[in-house]
Amino acid sequence: MKPTASEAPRKPRDSIATRKALVEAARALFDEKGFSGATVRAIGERAGADPALIARYFGNKEGLYIATLADESDEAGARYAGLDPDQVVSRLFERWDERGRTPVARAMASAEPDDQVLEQIHSLVGFRLREPLAEGLAEAGTAEAAELKSEILIGAILGICLTRANGALPVLAEADREQVAELIRKIAGSMIG
Repeated sequence: MKPTASEAPRKPRDSIATRKALVEAARALFDEKGFSGATVRAIGERAGADPALIARYFGNKEGLYIATLADESDEAGARYAGLDPDQVVSRLFERWDERGRTPVARAMASAEPDDQVLEQIHSLVGFRLREPLAEGLAEAGTAEAAELKSEILIGAILGICLTRANGALPVLAEADREQVAELIRKIAGSMIG
C-alpha cells in the first residue's frame, strides 16, 4: 500500500537555494519580459518553487525585483564610485529618466512601503547612490550635511523622473532631457558651492 500525500515524507526545504533560484529566475524573466511582463507564477515555475514563496522571502514582486538589483550591488556601486557629484547627478537622472517608473522608483515613492522592501531600498540606495554622492560632495568641499544633501538630490531627481514618466507635470514631461539635466546640474551645483 502506497502512502498518501499527507503521509509521504516531506523533502526538507533549502530556503537559501530556493531564494537564490527565485532571484535568478526573476532576473532572467525581468530581462526577457520587463517588470510588468514577468508574472509571479512564471518566476516560480522557472525557479522550480512555489510562487507563494516570493511573498514569504521578498514581501512582493517589487521586493524580488529590488533583490535582483541588490544581488548585483558591487557592480552597480562601482558605476558611481569615483565620480564627482555633478557626474553622479547626471548619470542618475539619465538612467532613471530612461527607465521611467521602475519598481525601485515606485518603492521609493510609496507612501507605505513594505518593511522588507524598505530595508532593501535603504541598503540599495545607500550603497549605490547616497554613499558615492556624499563622498563626492565631501571631496568637493561640502562635507557638512553631505548625506542629507545627497538624499535631497536623490529625492529631487526621483520626483522629477516620476512626474516626467507619468505626465503629471506636462511642461516637465515634454521638456528636452538635456535641458532638464542642465537645470538639475545647476541645482546640484548650488548645493556643492
